[in-house]
Amino acid sequence: MASQFSPGLLPEQLVELPDLTDFDMQIKQHYLPLVIQHYHTSLLNYEKALNYLQQHYRIDEQFIEQYQLGFSDRSLGKGMPHHRTDEGGSLRGSLARLGVYKKATGHEAFRGCVVIPIITQGEVAGFYAERIGRPQGDAMPYYFAPSFLPCVFNLDAIKNTDVVFMCSNPFVAIQMIPALTHAIATDKLFNLQDIDMQTLANKGVTKVVLCADDAIPPVLIARLAKRLKCFGIKYEWTQDLSGGFYGRA
Repeated sequence: MASQFSPGLLPEQLVELPDLTDFDMQIKQHYLPLVIQHYHTSLLNYEKALNYLQQHYRIDEQFIEQYQLGFSDRSLGKGMPHHRTDEGGSLRGSLARLGVYKKATGHEAFRGCVVIPIITQGEVAGFYAERIGRPQGDAMPYYFAPSFLPCVFNLDAIKNTDVVFMCSNPFVAIQMIPALTHAIATDKLFNLQDIDMQTLANKGVTKVVLCADDAIPPVLIARLAKRLKCFGIKYEWTQDLSGGFYGRA
């Protein structure tokens, strides 16, 4: 699965969903909630990650609990069967297809990142993760790892509205939700796939307001606007809301 993206990529190139087996679906249903809880506990016990969320996004304990935010500290594997056993190897292989582990190295994909699970229709659809320190080696500053579509943060909350506000990442959406309940997000490249847009259209959405600064490549915005139009959805691009309160500090 392509979970590391270059800023030059266009939306249709960004998501390559894994071919999940029946075993993967069982792991997704029964084990991913345990992964989310493990990350959540790790975050609550790591002051540096808590400070990162507070200082950069003004996210406090209420929202950490509500959205089950977490932190990947490389300790996930300690609770699993050894990787050299059949059970341990199968489990890690499944988690790699689900985006939690890296296929190439066998390491946790989000290590060193604050993590938010993206829940769609009551199921774990994927993860967004953001590094709290400077990336080293081949590490990425953020990851968007969908394993199921639609994969849009806060999508289940979209009801009885014709306008949604699409943020540059789920942490910004959390900031906005108390005032604008119809805030959604995927990743920093506004990665909406066809099924995501069709789902929004089916919910009655007729306009997406993109909430981003001018760092987003204009070609990306133009392509996304064209694709939204195919689903009868207009777009508006705003670079500032409420005097600049929202966004990464």
